[in-house]
Amino acid sequence: MVHCPVCSTLARKPLAHVGDYTVYQCSSCQLRFSDPMQHPGAQWYEQSQLYLERRERTTAVPMFIIRRDWRYRSFFSLKLNPGAELLEVGCGSGMFLRLAAEQGYKITGIDNDPSAVHAAGKVYGMNEVQALSAEELLSDPWRRSFDVICLFDVLEHLEEPAEVVRGLGEMLAAGGHLVCTVPSHQRWPQWFAEDVDVPPHHLTLWSQTALKICFEGAGLKLATILRSPLLGDNLLHQASLRWKALQRLDIVGMALRAAGQFVVMPVIARVLSLMPNAGGFTLLGVAYKAGDGPRHEQ
Repeated sequence: MVHCPVCSTLARKPLAHVGDYTVYQCSSCQLRFSDPMQHPGAQWYEQSQLYLERRERTTAVPMFIIRRDWRYRSFFSLKLNPGAELLEVGCGSGMFLRLAAEQGYKITGIDNDPSAVHAAGKVYGMNEVQALSAEELLSDPWRRSFDVICLFDVLEHLEEPAEVVRGLGEMLAAGGHLVCTVPSHQRWPQWFAEDVDVPPHHLTLWSQTALKICFEGAGLKLATILRSPLLGDNLLHQASLRWKALQRLDIVGMALRAAGQFVVMPVIARVLSLMPNAGGFTLLGVAYKAGDGPRHEQ
């Protein structure tokens, strides 16, 4: 028998078969999940074409582009006590940590990809980053507490997302916040990339209900869940996974991505946004640990 990894509901009819995986959708919380819930391992990410750019990049992405990221803009709009101790789990090459440091946060980051950790220090000057998985962090008896813990597009890669959220919740200081983004399958247009939105890359695709249950199961209080609008970046990302020219790291690829990011895709996204259910490619959830401490501003 196969049970939902978030709410434990018994899964019934599978949605699809992808390689050695079977994909189900929970009838209760609407989480889409894989059987088995098996992570491909750090070596898979080190060799994956999906992460080629962050491995081979030698110059920093301009900060004005990083600041445009909806996930990061949404986080900073919460005003979660700048100057607090902040941990990012799955920090990649450190782009968000660079922004957080500029906002006055005392930053720490971990990522299970050593090449990303190397880039964080070499490209972005983020030396407060360790090559460590979330599971390794939680097994460390000497781990310390943080005021803010962030996971941007991390839960969908984990074998036991609910257990990791529970463990990170225990690491929060009283009144501290957990902020995470996840890909949602309740999106429009219903575009899914074959190599990205399926296992072994994404073991889960989320709903607002599943995210709420995950927080509450960890003993956290839900503050808010934001659903992303339809963004040109969403369309560019989907296009880049299908059009090899956009994946090139030379001047041709850079020019095509720039044209797509700043000219073509924003126009298409604006037109498609006229549909009432447009967007929802990403959910941003915020939860907090009960107790005296900072609260985000609505």
